[in-house]
Amino acid sequence: MSGDHSPSITYRPSLVQGVVQVLASVFAHHKPADKAIESLFRRNKRWGKRDRAFVAERSYNLVRWWNYVERLSGDDGDLRNPGTLLRRWAAYEIWRHGADPTDFLQQFFAEGGFEIPEPGAWRSQWIRLELTPWEEVAFPEWLHQRLLDEYGNETQAVLASLNDSAPVCLRVNTLKANRDQVRHALQQDGIEAEAVLNLPNALVLQERANVFRTEAFKQGWLEVQDLASQRVGLLLDPRPGERVADVCAGAGGKTLHLAMLMENRGTLLALDVVHWKLKELRRRAKRAGVGNYQAKLVQSTKDFKRLQRSFDAVLLDTPCSGTGTIRRNPDKKWSLSESGIERLGRLQAEILETYAPLVKPRGRMVYATCSLLQAENQERLNAFLAEHPEFELDSDPLLRRPDLHGEDGFYAQRLVRKH
Repeated sequence: MSGDHSPSITYRPSLVQGVVQVLASVFAHHKPADKAIESLFRRNKRWGKRDRAFVAERSYNLVRWWNYVERLSGDDGDLRNPGTLLRRWAAYEIWRHGADPTDFLQQFFAEGGFEIPEPGAWRSQWIRLELTPWEEVAFPEWLHQRLLDEYGNETQAVLASLNDSAPVCLRVNTLKANRDQVRHALQQDGIEAEAVLNLPNALVLQERANVFRTEAFKQGWLEVQDLASQRVGLLLDPRPGERVADVCAGAGGKTLHLAMLMENRGTLLALDVVHWKLKELRRRAKRAGVGNYQAKLVQSTKDFKRLQRSFDAVLLDTPCSGTGTIRRNPDKKWSLSESGIERLGRLQAEILETYAPLVKPRGRMVYATCSLLQAENQERLNAFLAEHPEFELDSDPLLRRPDLHGEDGFYAQRLVRKH
């Protein structure tokens, strides 16, 4: 039980307070970690780049290793209590960085009247500590078992990759720039990016950086989008002049990619049930120079009867467990439940039933999830095909895993309507 050694860590009071606030938001108030951090940063506009990096890195890693550091700390108390959160953080620091919880971290313990941990005593306890297999990899027991059932001997590699931090991946918007232009523009801002083999419009940052402040981003030259997600749009293969529907468009990451592949020509219908997501899509589309789309809020599935058999290509990037993106959203593994996955399964089946009729004869449909679970992937699609002989598979499954490919976990498959 040892980690990296960073003995020169210092803790400023406002940053310590910030991390504790994020942890309370996530575990006491069930707020997604990225939203909690965004909210914190908006309230602390004077924090510099290093301050933000410290708070984000510590927060995400504590969320990532939560039940592990709970066992190390020996504190299973009230998560609304700052003392409980501080003890778990102190355990993390000693374990991961070989550091004593000194300086302001101890000051926070003292000022709050909390017990100050003694690092030597903790370390001696850890030698005798017996952790369960799921605690060792910081996963809930049920999810650890489910992945073990599916991945067998590969499970440890899958879980280890999900506990890594994800790289920053970009998609170049060829409606406005090419990859070389974007790389050069980023270099001007001190950001190095590498091209990706077999993905002509993709870049990966060599080091994490805030690309949203760059001129290239403000001009709409790029979008942040994982490599696996980019492969989904390519699998659908939308063409200029076609009628295309993105059924679960959300804030528009894949919608903008489809528009780019269509060269801004044809008709692109972006659908979602959440108003604010479509509002964000419109904002992003304006920056990207996308004009061939129509964003529509789904209020009743009856609205789509008249659109049946009228689309050349339909993307169903369905709501799912998000197990393939846990390295980006580590709080996801603590908020998921087996009953929740069952509910998502019913929703996925309903979306397939509702929107598959939009595909015209010889048209294409891609079903996709960012899940690592077969119940949401091949099994879900097999159940649909058993009931709908008018569709047939038109591609090998797109399967991406963080341990094998360094990308988010994704599943996608293309179907074609025979008649």
